[in-house]
Amino acid sequence: MRTRLLILVLSIAAAAASCGGDAAAAPLARVLDGQYGGQGIGLDVSATGVSLSFDCSAGRINGPIALSRDGTFDVTGTFTPEGNAFGASHTPRAEEYHGSATRDVVRLVMTDPATGDTSVTLVAVLGAPLFVAAC
Repeated sequence: MRTRLLILVLSIAAAAASCGGDAAAAPLARVLDGQYGGQGIGLDVSATGVSLSFDCSAGRINGPIALSRDGTFDVTGTFTPEGNAFGASHTPRAEEYHGSATRDVVRLVMTDPATGDTSVTLVAVLGAPLFVAAC
């Protein structure tokens, strides 16, 4: 009798764990809405797009950041250099944004398609303050 009870309890626990585990492990379809912050980066994410803040610059992605099953992304947007520097060009240019995301962290690398220059990996955390330099 004791063995049957143990088997029953273990079976129920396994079933409950597999139900909850599947939902938690399900891949995200896109970067979650919210404000993300980090050193040199800020993201304001919504279903309609992403506003990006960087040291002395900004960016925009129209539409959501769709994620592949492994949590990576590759999207095109714009980048506006030079912040508010007097006499600088504030003309947005095309920019490629690559990286990965989990439920609360976005890792982002930018590539200028005209030159192939890439940035360091910038990390933003959901709900964290942003630390960007104003110019």
